[in-house]
Amino acid sequence: MKPYLQLMRPPNLPTAMSDVAAGAAIAAFFVKEQLPDWALLETLPFNHLALLLFATVCLYAGGVVMNDVFDADIDAVERPERPIPSGRVPLEHARIMGLTLLLAGVLASFAVNALCGGVALAVALLALVYDRYAKHQSFWGPFTMGLCRAGNLLLGMSWLGQWQPIYVLIMTTPLAYIASITYISRFEVRGGNAQKLGRTFTWELWAIISPTILGNSVAHNLWQPLPFVLLLMMLITPPLAKAQKEPTPENIKKAVKARVIGLIALNAAWAAAFGGWQWGVAALMLMPISRLLAKTFAVT
Repeated sequence: MKPYLQLMRPPNLPTAMSDVAAGAAIAAFFVKEQLPDWALLETLPFNHLALLLFATVCLYAGGVVMNDVFDADIDAVERPERPIPSGRVPLEHARIMGLTLLLAGVLASFAVNALCGGVALAVALLALVYDRYAKHQSFWGPFTMGLCRAGNLLLGMSWLGQWQPIYVLIMTTPLAYIASITYISRFEVRGGNAQKLGRTFTWELWAIISPTILGNSVAHNLWQPLPFVLLLMMLITPPLAKAQKEPTPENIKKAVKARVIGLIALNAAWAAAFGGWQWGVAALMLMPISRLLAKTFAVT
């Protein structure tokens, strides 16, 4: 089973779950404004949230499996140790596995509501567009991958079947953050350029500070997301500084890994901004799971 699990990037799956958890906290905030506190927990359909957590795992896993399917020829040269080029997973098996996971994610989302189903379908299609075409483009690759993560956050915000105009603004934060990570990951094989690596950090600033800005302006909550934002900075800054000083493939891989896992802290900040520190802590509990899995499985 291990080669098949390797295709799914297990350390990254909790990060996808944290997207949905953060989105659910945001959705619950807007419902809370319409209900008394005592009625909120009785009203929220947590069984539907469990379905969405399952759906996002399937969507993410299916997307990365299909990425390796489309990259089989390239990986045979650059990463021959990967499950498909090494022969441990037949290409056709991987293709069936990836498409089945994407379909399961879409169907599970439609079981929640039509809005979630539509969002999941869009995420699945964007993942395939990225895997097959966009990732080879210097702009459209990072942008499309960012859209996939923005859609994943929207999947959580669609939990209760409602739409809020501010969702569009919130979605720009995972778009910027993930676009930056995707751009950095292009240098994992041959090394990079210190100036370009530093430039990507400026793209992430909006994503990093937005939970406190929007949390304060919309939810009137400035301080609760702040510890999670500081944790994110502590996680991602040292590896990037080292990669800038010595932009070797190994250092760049570590910078990418820190940012991928750090996404959980960013989502915890969103959850705390709109749901309170309890939602933030609940989302952050996914980080030890991700870090533990990262000791056995590759993040990128």
